[in-house]
Amino acid sequence: MLLSPNTAISLEGANKGTSISAVGTVTGTVNDVNGAPTPVNGATVKLCPIGTTTTTNISGVYTFTNVAADTYSVVAGKVTAGKGTTTGVIVTAGNTVVADVDVIFPFTPVTC
Repeated sequence: MLLSPNTAISLEGANKGTSISAVGTVTGTVNDVNGAPTPVNGATVKLCPIGTTTTTNISGVYTFTNVAADTYSVVAGKVTAGKGTTTGVIVTAGNTVVADVDVIFPFTPVTC
């Protein structure tokens, strides 16, 4: 079905509380900055305040997809590298925001 610019869409019958929200992507690299900056493989990364968690790949890269448009913090850490936070991560509809996180000792649990 093709919609013209003036086509109205009815959500009649949709569950109450159901909403359509604009989403984007948050990605970045977690770097150990205890010495020369080095990407951290296997770091835990949490998107706050929603608490969604992922893990970095061998290149230290993480990605969160389908993130509702809003402002977030990204918290990352690994016992062997430390912990860090990047704040003020603004997600907008249809866009990808890069939020790198530098981790440094001491390590504390990765929480929101």
